[in-house]
Amino acid sequence: MKQKNVLVTIAIVLATLIICCAEDDFQETAGMCPMIIDKNPDKAATNIPLNQVITVTFNEEMNPSI
Repeated sequence: MKQKNVLVTIAIVLATLIICCAEDDFQETAGMCPMIIDKNPDKAATNIPLNQVITVTFNEEMNPSI
């Protein structure tokens, strides 16, 4: 009787794992990774004010919703 309960429990766990596994929705993008072409402040900048707006410009448009 115990062996039957163990087998049923294992079957339920396996079925749950198989059903609940999400599909892989990764979409590979062909091409090169984005590169930084401009930034403010510069890498070696000193005495930057605390309220300085930091900007970065990439070689391609970024999608802010990702």
